[in-house]
Order: sequence, then structure tokens, then C-alpha cells
Amino acid sequence: MQTTPLNQEKYRKILESLNSQVPVFDLEAFFESFYEKKMPESLKRYFVPEKRYISRLAKELNSYFIKIGKNIRTSLKKGPKEVLNTRLEDLLFSSPECKEELGKKLRESLEEASYALEIGAVEAYQIWNIKYNLPIIGKIARRRLKKRIGQEDLPSFEYSLDKLDEIKKKACSFLGFMGFDSYPKLSKSEIRDRYHRRMRQEGFNRRRLLEYDYHEKRHTPKNAREVEEKFIEKARTEFSRLEEISNGVTLEDYLNIKRRERQKEFISSDYNSFGEKLISYIGRFFNFLFR
Repeated sequence: MQTTPLNQEKYRKILESLNSQVPVFDLEAFFESFYEKKMPESLKRYFVPEKRYISRLAKELNSYFIKIGKNIRTSLKKGPKEVLNTRLEDLLFSSPECKEELGKKLRESLEEASYALEIGAVEAYQIWNIKYNLPIIGKIARRRLKKRIGQEDLPSFEYSLDKLDEIKKKACSFLGFMGFDSYPKLSKSEIRDRYHRRMRQEGFNRRRLLEYDYHEKRHTPKNAREVEEKFIEKARTEFSRLEEISNGVTLEDYLNIKRRERQKEFISSDYNSFGEKLISYIGRFFNFLFR
């Protein structure tokens, strides 16, 4: 006669043990850990806005994962027969609406994160073009890049966008595979509005200005080779109008003058730390001595 109470007590203890071990997935902590491990130390200071933006998205998604954990714990409190007969979807979600709500939030977050990374890429190309042209620092940067991607210059910006789009499509396919609605939820204007609102809240107005210039096509990201081609083309046009042609100044002389002026601007850029500026000025000095 005492068997049933003993079994019930044993089952209750097992349930308590299982409930205490149900993991709560922390997407925000996962992303920040991934960022810290994968992002090179020398670049972290440049992409704080992107890190903060995606961390905020991850934090918002955490509330949904907390609900899933709570639903699993509630389901485990039922009898063993009921738990074994419960579909996985019902174990995770308290209702079809909860699943639909999470799917919508995941898709919106994916679209927002993709756009934030696109603007981050615009910033990355600006930084690269400055570092590429610095004395000493530029040589180190090119060597490091070649180690990573096999070449000393970034690919075209269009190529990088294609890669980002490819990753986004794979993520959408995965959402579809997991049973979520993977169709777009936001228009481009809605994504831009959210981007500006979040960046304003975080105080990153410089990113908002960059996004505006990029969207209005006032700024077109280019790699170092493309920038150099445009620079030479502009210098040629200027040179053709100068009177110095008759004074023995050649196009090559003029290009060197303009390169030194441009390099001075690059060295003084806010993208460079004090140490980088100092090293660059030393390199510039030695280049002057041995040219």
C-alpha cells in the first residue's frame, strides 16, 4: 500500500532535479562571448556601435527563450505519461501564437542585424583605406589581411555585400527548416527607422550620419585599389589644368605631391590612436630621408 506514495515522492524529486537543470539560453551572452573571441583586438574599438546594436537585439530575444524554459518546466510538472505524449512544439511553446511571435521576432531581428552589419561594413572600408595608406602601419595591416584572406586588399564592397546576403539567406532557410515563417517582416524604410532609433538611443550619431550618406549615395565604399584609381584620375584632371606643366613639373611629380598631402590627412584621422599617429609620422620621416 505504501508503494504509490514512494513512487510519487521519487518522481517529484526527479522532476525537481530536471527542473533545476533546464538550461536558459542566453543569446546576448553567447553573442558577446563570440564577439570577444573572434573580433581582433585592434578592431574592437571601431565596432562598438555594431556590438551594442546586436547585443540589444539578442537581449530582446532572451525574453522569448525565458518563456520557452518556463514552459518546459511547467510541462515537466505533469505526469510522466503526459510528458512523453507531448509534442516537442507543445513542450517548447505554450500556444501556437507564442511560436508565431518568436518566429516574427527572429525574422525581424535577422533583418535588423543584417542592415547593421552592412553599415558596419561601410565603416570598415573607410577604416581600411586610411590604414592601408599609413607608413609602417599600412604594411603591417596589408600583411595581416593577406594572412586572413590571401590578398593585401579588401575585395570589392559589392562582393562583401553578396557574402552578407548569402549568410542572411542561409539563416532564413534555417528558420524555415525549424518551422518558423522565414518571409521578410520589415520594409527597408522600417529597418532604417529602427536603425536610426536604436543608434540615437545609444548615442551613436556618427553611425546615423554614415548610414544617411550611404543610403543617399553620397558615399560609395571602395577598396584601396578602387580609391587609388579614382585618386589618380582626379589628379590627372587637375594636372591638365595647371600652369606648372610649362615649369617642368611632371604628372609623376604632381601625383607624389598629392599623395603626401593625402597621407598627412590620413595620419591625422580620428581613426588612428596616438601610437599609430606617432609610428606613421616616424615612417613618413624616414620615407622623406630615403626617397
